[in-house]
Amino acid sequence: MKQTLLLLLCLCLISCSDDSDEEYRDLSALILKNQAIWKATEISDYSFSYSEQGSDCQDSGDQYYLNRTITVEDNVVVSVYTAAINHYEPELTLHLYYTIDDVFDLMLQTNLQQPKRFSESKTSKSVPLFHDVYGYPVSFYIDLTSQSCDSITYKIDDFH
Repeated sequence: MKQTLLLLLCLCLISCSDDSDEEYRDLSALILKNQAIWKATEISDYSFSYSEQGSDCQDSGDQYYLNRTITVEDNVVVSVYTAAINHYEPELTLHLYYTIDDVFDLMLQTNLQQPKRFSESKTSKSVPLFHDVYGYPVSFYIDLTSQSCDSITYKIDDFH
């Protein structure tokens, strides 16, 4: 009798689960798996190229953001350089920029909001792309809602 009740309870819980909830849980698991790979490297000093691109504004087309080189020491952003305009960000603004750990936090927090779309890119429905050795996010696209001007493509490359 207990086994039957337990089986019925499990079936009920499974049937009540929304497919989209499972999709978000699977994505969170993928992010957490890659975050664990990243943390296991224990890399605390590094630099990388970081860019964001807004891509669903009807009136202005795709909005491009400048590629920035972010330098991190002891897991703290110490420098942000934009080569296209030969500009270093002032020290007072460095806290506004992401470390790799911050990017993972952004991904997890955004996934909790259950965005309309969370994929590798605007044109791909594949899951976000992570570095195959270090685990850090390489490319991901987030469209929060059906409204315009709320989607962004994030890219990380030139990791050193």
